[in-house]
Amino acid sequence: MPEEFGAILGLSFHSSPALPNLDADLSRDFRDYLGLTNGVEGILVGRNVDLCRLIAHFTSPSYPRTVIDFRYRKRALVLCLLNRYLFVSSSAIMGHGCLLKVVKQMRNDCSPVPLILAETLHCLDAVSRDPEVSFSGSPLLLQVWLQEHMRLIERPLDPMCYQAKNFAARRRIIKGEQSLGYWRDFMSSAFAIRWIISWWRIPAMTAPRSSISYYQLPGLSHSSFIFPSCLLRQFGRRQRIPSRDTISPGVQVMTDAHLRNWYQYWNARQTLPVLGVPETTYISREYRVWMLSPSAEEREKARGDERRMRLDIIEMGRGSNTNQLGLKKRTLETTNACKSGKMVWKRKQDRDDADDEAVKKVVPAKDTN
Repeated sequence: MPEEFGAILGLSFHSSPALPNLDADLSRDFRDYLGLTNGVEGILVGRNVDLCRLIAHFTSPSYPRTVIDFRYRKRALVLCLLNRYLFVSSSAIMGHGCLLKVVKQMRNDCSPVPLILAETLHCLDAVSRDPEVSFSGSPLLLQVWLQEHMRLIERPLDPMCYQAKNFAARRRIIKGEQSLGYWRDFMSSAFAIRWIISWWRIPAMTAPRSSISYYQLPGLSHSSFIFPSCLLRQFGRRQRIPSRDTISPGVQVMTDAHLRNWYQYWNARQTLPVLGVPETTYISREYRVWMLSPSAEEREKARGDERRMRLDIIEMGRGSNTNQLGLKKRTLETTNACKSGKMVWKRKQDRDDADDEAVKKVVPAKDTN
């Protein structure tokens, strides 16, 4: 989810999204924003940028040392960092020239997270088809995301004061390469997955749309998509079967019209608040059937079974005044805690502490030093 990648980078959930440059000719951007009046043809190759030549140009002893030239150098540095860490390409020396427009937008606090996630999802799709393909997107963010959710790194000492820059100081629980059998045993344990990362303090998630079951993410050249209704338990909500089936919409070639429409949708999108105390992190038997079944008939049957089960639970609750009073009391307590600015993390943190202690008994902690 963009919300999680944004939390890893320490970017605001409410930032406007950065958009790529789809123009075929990027030379004007490089001349105006990097001051490359001479030699831009050798640095810019089509829509790609030769990072080695770009670095050589700005580190040359003959490069001017004026204030404006120093600004050009900093912009070129940010472009190189984006290409090497957040938008990795299959080439060792070539990068994405269209990211220069993203550099310009980041000065206005625009977020590149939707673009990063779309490119990373493209790569995961490519790897699923061919495991030998070179990784692109942002493997660094994906690794951090996996380490947090799979409990491969110790939780912070003070979750309420945790910031993205504190990640490097935390200790890994598992170090070195392990066998396939080891990881199968680890993943089959009851505490392998940490569904909710409370110290990311994500305020809200993008809500599922009523008309379709997915929303699109723009990439540098092609779109990707996400089914938010399948990720509810990562944000403290009960995981239910989506009302609409999760059918892949396919990948679209990005155009200026697509970018404009998506930009308007994203800034006006509906959100759901992230619950401090999760309803549950397990999934029902009906959801497992729906998730694993390739048959449309079986998936529809599982959806109907879950709907009937929910109606039975509602009817049982209506027949008990005690349950209604208890629900009202819990709702009032949660509302008062949120109004006072004290999110109800303690119960979840206590549960996380107990789970992490159980993991340590199975896998002793190893220092990375």
